[in-house]
Amino acid sequence: ISRHFSHEFKRSFESLLLKEDQQSSHHDEEIIKIQDWIELNFQTPIQVSGMAGRFDLSVRSLNRRFKLATNTTPLDYLQGVRIRESMELLKHSNLNVSEIAHLVGYQDASYFSDLFKKHNSVTPHEYRKVVRNKLFLAEPKKATNSVTS
Repeated sequence: ISRHFSHEFKRSFESLLLKEDQQSSHHDEEIIKIQDWIELNFQTPIQVSGMAGRFDLSVRSLNRRFKLATNTTPLDYLQGVRIRESMELLKHSNLNVSEIAHLVGYQDASYFSDLFKKHNSVTPHEYRKVVRNKLFLAEPKKATNSVTS
């Protein structure tokens, strides 16, 4: 049991909930627009300087306002979006880790694997193995309408 669920016990669910809540419930409309843009464009190469220019902010202002609103940096937020998407791909696709890394915006699969492990305490391969072992489809039993005579 610990092999299948230990990665889930390593993090406090309350702290994760608070972190997500902090990132999504703030009142800085410009930062909300930037978050939405990141969510839509995470797979493309994104530089903080380019993002700041796109939204008419200096890099310093973007970092300061983003951190104030979400309690994280724009780069950390981008990495979080990419890691969450990669988790879904690992769970539901048969793509290899290198392909997934490329799809979520990383050119270097080993960098992606290191970052994934830093965020989740397991490698992408280990994560896939654990979540695939837990996945199952429960199909309801088909009722048979056989009438015996």
